[in-house]
Amino acid sequence: MIVDFRKVTAPSLPLVLMDTPVTTVDYFRFLGTTITHDLRWEPSISSLIKKAQQRMYFLRQLKKAKLPAQMMVQFYTAIIESILTSSIAVWYAGATSPLLFSLYTNCCTSSHDSVKLIKFADDTTLIGLISDGDESAYRREVERLVYWCSSNNLELNAQKTVEMIVDFRKVTAPSLPLVLTDTPVTTVDSFRFLGTTITHDLRWEPSISSLIKKAQQRMYFLRQLKKDKLPAQIMVQFYTAIIESILTSSIAVWYAGATVRDKHRLQRIVRSAEKVIGCSLPSLQDLYVSRTRGRAGRIAADPSHPGHRLFEPLPSGRRLRSIRTRTSRHKNSFFPSAVRLVNSL
Repeated sequence: MIVDFRKVTAPSLPLVLMDTPVTTVDYFRFLGTTITHDLRWEPSISSLIKKAQQRMYFLRQLKKAKLPAQMMVQFYTAIIESILTSSIAVWYAGATSPLLFSLYTNCCTSSHDSVKLIKFADDTTLIGLISDGDESAYRREVERLVYWCSSNNLELNAQKTVEMIVDFRKVTAPSLPLVLTDTPVTTVDSFRFLGTTITHDLRWEPSISSLIKKAQQRMYFLRQLKKDKLPAQIMVQFYTAIIESILTSSIAVWYAGATVRDKHRLQRIVRSAEKVIGCSLPSLQDLYVSRTRGRAGRIAADPSHPGHRLFEPLPSGRRLRSIRTRTSRHKNSFFPSAVRLVNSL
């Protein structure tokens, strides 16, 4: 997409990526927001309004069921207002801060292979692989990040910065505290990354418990729709949009590594919804398989994806090369699980 406000514009040469011309578009979705070549927000706002109007139907049904106003306000806040205020700081004043900020920080990268710098809008995550107790590369990249920010008029919030150490060695040595702009960084056992809780022992129970809690809160509204004798088709739509979307958040990441107990807890929500609606619903296992295969297919078809090389076809071309793993933790992570699911077709 080309953003050009000059009165007289010259045609630009087509961009070629791996011998394939890149398509020029008038708009694209960035961090959940539609950005157009003329930086107008009508398409993005129209999309939000359409989603909110679809959910207004359920609010009217709750009104017909004569629910207390306080309960309907809670429904509005959780289901409708959250849609209308999505990225409101960006489009309400006509700003393009996420896009411009990403462009501004594009040159801030890691210089060491064992350290990865991941940026999402104004959130930055630095991941370092420590081998043989040598933290020099990791700490050097932290210093480079601090220096880059100070040189480019950006200020790191040391008080909101946390460090999490993942260490499965039998004998661990205490590590020196990380200091950011003269402020010691707090070491935590878990943190939220793109909406998913990641723990220092790479267990998914905290993240799954959070999803179950949110889904159970929304089950109340499904039962109210049942009391109002709505058609099963409408309740299935409500379940898919409001409850299933919560239960399957990042499901390709954590489902294979979840415990049997956690999977039963998740499926219990689905069974409860089936009893309320009176018809069968897709199981989380089936949703996990379909979404993981879909994600694997997109990665395998995208040579620019960092994980593309892990989907290596065998000489026969019918199967993918299995990823060798030494621990069940690695075996149940996304890439080995995705390869197994693709090979099982």
